[in-house]
Amino acid sequence: MNTRTHVISVAVYDTISEDCETTAEAVREYYQRRGEQASVRTFTESQGFLTDFRRRRYDMAFLAVNNPLDLAVAHNAGQTDRACPLIFVSDTGDYAIEAFRLPAIDYILKPVTWERVDESAERRGCFKKCGD
Repeated sequence: MNTRTHVISVAVYDTISEDCETTAEAVREYYQRRGEQASVRTFTESQGFLTDFRRRRYDMAFLAVNNPLDLAVAHNAGQTDRACPLIFVSDTGDYAIEAFRLPAIDYILKPVTWERVDESAERRGCFKKCGD
């Protein structure tokens, strides 16, 4: 039984509301299967996301990078909290190289599934002891 009291805090930003919710559900399912608690906040507007990201401490963030504005949002988030792992999500690989110039730990093609979140976590090892 997991005795961990830390609730993992995750931000999900995507201007496409359906994709934002799909990613959030995948993240929730990933943590549920691990027996861990996660608080997942979703954002579909860049200003709302960045304002919240500056005020809160997140354990990780999933950011859609579908256009140059999204890259600017990701850059701003990376500069705001360099300790927060950023996982980029997109429906195309077009922004992968630019995204990895930022502090990205992975780049996931949509749709995001809990299995893909798990694969990313295992490969990167970033989620194992988040908050410990």
